[in-house]
Amino acid sequence: MPMTYKNTFLIYILSLSSLCAQNEIDALRYSLFGNYNTAGISALGGAGGLLSHSYNPASLAFFKGNQLLSISLGNTNENTESNYLGNQEIIEKIRPEPFLQNFGYVTQLNQIDNTLEWSPLNIAISYNRKQNFNRRHNIDGYNEQSSIIDQFLENAQGIVPQELYTSEWLAYETYLIDPIYNHDPISGDTIFTGEYSSSAITGQNQNKRLSESGYVNEIEIALSKSYKDFIFLGASIGFTEIQFKQNILYIENEFDQKSGIQYFEFNEERIQGGSGINFKIGAVIKPTSFMRIGYAYHSKTYNELTDLYRRSMITESQAMGYQTQFWDEEYDFELLTPSKSIASLALINSFNRIRVLATFDYEMINYASSQLTSTYPLGHQYYYSFSQENNNIENYYTKTSNKKAGLYLSFNNISIRGGYAIMGSPFKSNDLNNWSQEYVSGGIGYKINNYSFDIGLVQSMESQNEIIYYTSTDDQSTTINRDNNTIILTCSYKF
Repeated sequence: MPMTYKNTFLIYILSLSSLCAQNEIDALRYSLFGNYNTAGISALGGAGGLLSHSYNPASLAFFKGNQLLSISLGNTNENTESNYLGNQEIIEKIRPEPFLQNFGYVTQLNQIDNTLEWSPLNIAISYNRKQNFNRRHNIDGYNEQSSIIDQFLENAQGIVPQELYTSEWLAYETYLIDPIYNHDPISGDTIFTGEYSSSAITGQNQNKRLSESGYVNEIEIALSKSYKDFIFLGASIGFTEIQFKQNILYIENEFDQKSGIQYFEFNEERIQGGSGINFKIGAVIKPTSFMRIGYAYHSKTYNELTDLYRRSMITESQAMGYQTQFWDEEYDFELLTPSKSIASLALINSFNRIRVLATFDYEMINYASSQLTSTYPLGHQYYYSFSQENNNIENYYTKTSNKKAGLYLSFNNISIRGGYAIMGSPFKSNDLNNWSQEYVSGGIGYKINNYSFDIGLVQSMESQNEIIYYTSTDDQSTTINRDNNTIILTCSYKF
């Protein structure tokens, strides 16, 4: 049974002229997580607030037995389509290799005292891939109206060459843009006019290739107990690992034959990595035999990250031949990503030999609460306040809610799952940025003796309008359609 994910959004990618390599885009990237867990939880639309300690550590207290071992493998294939200036590009990426989606071990400690009011202590150690960054797309077309050079020229106006921003400085150093000087007949000096020009003549092929890879993994240690089988309490600590790599290659070539510029390419590479820590607490009550009510709080995640940012530009012109220039920078920074609250409800009943479980989750998260800070102290030569970036976080992002629902049916040793989820937009205004996510899910499971086998299928559809470059009077954008197919297989052994 498929799980369908729909995501529509508009993102202005300003990296070609950004003042700081770390910005509000990084804050959002590491705050958004996929709806993936074990095959069973994923098939329920991610409504795992009363079923998984990854959502509510108090749910761990429902475990009865000695030990449980679970492993989940995932595999994702991607199909990407772009249409730019009437030219369609399709990339189909088949990844035959599986990845570890989830791993968990649960054990129950022996009761220290003989009281029956408190249950034995349950302990879990788990691993989960919270986000996958793997994606690619290619944009290609012939443009008679404008060039990315127009953006470089506009951003450079009024700035002396020594103080140009990185992208414009590279364009200047490779003779893609040239400052205009006037000769002073009195002093004999050449005076910079504050303006720039280019020998390129519009009418050229444009190509942009984006490739991203990486992940956010989390390892958790959770503890849970119950009191009189009525109230269930739990807590956990989580350790996150972040790896992200992005490469953007932009090329313009086959200019008009009269143009002084024949070819140029602008390459951006970003590598980010680091680790983080958070904690979760939760409680569940069982007011009746058929009802469970839960609440969980996920703290903000404190991340320490290192960003390696490389830019290079190569220009070929009739007058200067090949010109190459590079710019590298490395910076350590800290990032707080938002906290989350989860309210959950589950209803359980049996009809003849069919067991039915309906589960509902309501999540609240404030994306405007993310914060970037410098690793270096105030007064250090590398200190940066991130005031503009944090203002952008507050101005662009907002508090939102996620709603999830799942239905589970079991008959003898066979189970069927289905689910639905609506994920709220992190953006304050939908005029420029709109993000709507919708999930429809399903899966099937089979139990034999102490073994359980589950399968879940995730079909995701995403439409993205991406601005390639922009000026005050014009921008070039295209629509990216992406279709992902993910399958998750889970095997559990209880002993």
